[in-house]
Amino acid sequence: MSELTFNIEARVSQGAFKRLLVQQALHLTGQPRCLVLNDVYLPEVEKILGDNILIANKSKKEFLLSDEIISDPKKRLALSNAYLSIDRINSIHLNNAFVSSALLVIEMIAKTFKEHPPYTLGRLINSSADEITDDIEAVKPTTVPSGQKKQFKAILGYLQKSEGINTFMELLNGIWRLHKGFMVKGEFQKPHTWQKDNNLIVIPASELQKDSYSKVLFEYFLNDQISVLLDSDTPLPLYSAFLSDFKGNMSISFTKGQNPSMASNIAFKASKMMVSVENFDAELFCTWLAKYDLKLLKKYSINDFETAFKNYQFASYSNSFLGAEDDSLFLYRINDKNELSKRKFDLAPVLKILKIDQAVPQPHEKEQVQQTVQAPKIDESKIAKTVSEAVSTDIAKAVEEAVKPLIEKINELEKTQTETNQQLKETVSSPPSNNWDDMESIDNAFQDALKNQPDTNNDWS
Repeated sequence: MSELTFNIEARVSQGAFKRLLVQQALHLTGQPRCLVLNDVYLPEVEKILGDNILIANKSKKEFLLSDEIISDPKKRLALSNAYLSIDRINSIHLNNAFVSSALLVIEMIAKTFKEHPPYTLGRLINSSADEITDDIEAVKPTTVPSGQKKQFKAILGYLQKSEGINTFMELLNGIWRLHKGFMVKGEFQKPHTWQKDNNLIVIPASELQKDSYSKVLFEYFLNDQISVLLDSDTPLPLYSAFLSDFKGNMSISFTKGQNPSMASNIAFKASKMMVSVENFDAELFCTWLAKYDLKLLKKYSINDFETAFKNYQFASYSNSFLGAEDDSLFLYRINDKNELSKRKFDLAPVLKILKIDQAVPQPHEKEQVQQTVQAPKIDESKIAKTVSEAVSTDIAKAVEEAVKPLIEKINELEKTQTETNQQLKETVSSPPSNNWDDMESIDNAFQDALKNQPDTNNDWS
């Protein structure tokens, strides 16, 4: 069953394998798929995955002009549409039926002379009109598949005209420019069998900015409805028309604030959405919930999500994403071993603590500045006690020891009050929480929310 998944990734990822899109590509097994990856992450993926992936612009073998594709009418038509995405070919003003017929001619000649189709293409562009006619006449009618005899006969009739053969040659030259790089010393290797082998093909996003072989390959994936995973630099015009009725799986990654109108459109069509906790987009997430999970939207308001994920800094949950399934929130997490896991997540304990904190009277702005300058006195025993309630006593002791240098640093700040006063005033307007007890309470709330799920294992402590 096809599925459109929309990811809002962290603005700054710690690495390629901390990106949800890469994890989804690795988990989408048992089928061929294409991962369009932002260029900055390509070296890491190439280094770690190596021979387990095929990188489009570094391959020595053909992906498209193979018997596997051009012998299949549906796949051949998808390839024809992909070629027409290239300006040089599209400018010849041909329809996809003609391009498909030309590929059928290449296929039948290649089989007749027992050649790889790319080699046949290269030979034809260096042939005269009479030589091309001789090659076509060498094809035995009995070798043409029954369902394609009419198409083959039609293009043969057109190629007998000077206009037809000239158009045919112009098309072949345009296609040849895309494939000639695979020829080494006048020969082509046997094309990849990537569809049969369910390979993961990676295309650098920058390759789609130009009329390249990689662009044709990507367009073929879309036209043949083969699963694709698209990073944030993938040009929107290339895939936007396929959002409504794409039959394969499609995963799209944006960052928060990227192209808001298009993000809303994708969210409206997506059957699944996951948003980075680090850069949580409450408005977009609630827009998606309004269509796919009204029960959750009745339980939690947009203000609840804003309060929980925006109004404080919560670094311990980096590489985590919030989603929803079956009327429940889920937290997806990529751990230190780059393993993706998920578990149910209840936001209620966090909101309860935050509401209690908000009920405490807040000091006047000047008093806030003074408190910040003087630095809060942190109760180490309270931190240890709070942490020990959520995790083991050993970890609590470790946290207590870890906090001591921080307290010493804060005490040093008191001695430099004059030098830092101006900076403190500037941060009053939108300061992060400087109450460490509050932050520990929030942290514990998240931990408790995870621990108190009866149907999951406690694997995040």
